[in-house]
Amino acid sequence: MKSFVFIGAIGALALSATVANAAVFTEDFNNPAFQGASLGLTGQQATSDRWTNTQYYDLNNGVDGWSFSAAGAYLAVNVDAQGQDGALLLNENGGVAQLTLNGLVAGRTYNVSYLLSGDNEPGQAWQFDLAAGANNIATINGTDGAAGSNPGTLETSSFVASGSSETLTFSQNSPSQASPIVDNITVSAIPEPASWAMMIVGVFGLGGALRSRRNSAIATA
Repeated sequence: MKSFVFIGAIGALALSATVANAAVFTEDFNNPAFQGASLGLTGQQATSDRWTNTQYYDLNNGVDGWSFSAAGAYLAVNVDAQGQDGALLLNENGGVAQLTLNGLVAGRTYNVSYLLSGDNEPGQAWQFDLAAGANNIATINGTDGAAGSNPGTLETSSFVASGSSETLTFSQNSPSQASPIVDNITVSAIPEPASWAMMIVGVFGLGGALRSRRNSAIATA
């Protein structure tokens, strides 16, 4: 029974360590340091299809390691939220945002998850693009909805790290005046096969330990 308990404990530790170390970067654009000057939009322009009341601002470069195009990348802010609730607008007039990730493992696969929605041009189409280095890893098309009608769509793309660092480029190629808005970005390392094997052994070992303890309790009852 002790061996089962030991294996189960090791498996549980491996599982918790893998989960804890999986995410290598997260961004929700809620840091107030992102916010620059207001664009001063009013009426329908002060909406998005995710948030009924939305204000737009210039973005400050260098926050959390981001760099933004001089024009076209803006901060969208939910006016109705308590506290700062922001997202990245990649506007149709040249919106580009770049992030360089460090501490990666060459040859390892990473997932990039992100929430996509649209801005303030109901019925018009937008296109979102994501590249890792020189490789395009996602092209997603959408259409702006009415103000406040779209909670956003969670998307996931993958890339294989070419080295210890990789630059992600978030951009758009919209065919109209509509533009994509990106939020809740998470970059996670996919566990390697050895990690999965250890997790499976740990789960089975823990299950065996529990069964052994239960049978022992029944026998001594």
